Amino acid sequence: MYGLMKSFAGRRTGAVTSLAIETLLLAPFALLALLWLHAHGDSHFLADGWRSALLLASTGIVTATPLTFFAAAARRLPLSLLGMLQYLAPSLQFAIAVGVNHEAMSPSRWTGFILIWAALAVLSTDALRHQQRQRRLATANTGAA
Repeated sequence: MYGLMKSFAGRRTGAVTSLAIETLLLAPFALLALLWLHAHGDSHFLADGWRSALLLASTGIVTATPLTFFAAAARRLPLSLLGMLQYLAPSLQFAIAVGVNHEAMSPSRWTGFILIWAALAVLSTDALRHQQRQRRLATANTGAA
């Protein structure tokens, strides 16, 4: 859903504007969460002083940079490709968890993982066949003309 929303928002505005709107919409909720945590004594935002708080707040720049690139790409890529790319981060996290950190995987998690990747394989195969068919039709139409 996030990719779909970014795709539609990116068509109407630029990547930076889209990210700014998203940030403005989410900022009040983040502020409310910080105030709630502070009111309940669970906030650690200012626990180490203002320098630490400013360093923590400046990490937004580090977060905004890839989000800006994502917004720009979402505007330029077809939604089908964008959807498939959304599986990259969870797949890399899975590979690191199982391959590097040797985390245990229950049979139900393996089943879910296999089903998702089988569906992606079917989707990818269908997309490739459709693209090949379109090329053959275009070539046939060019040759007939």
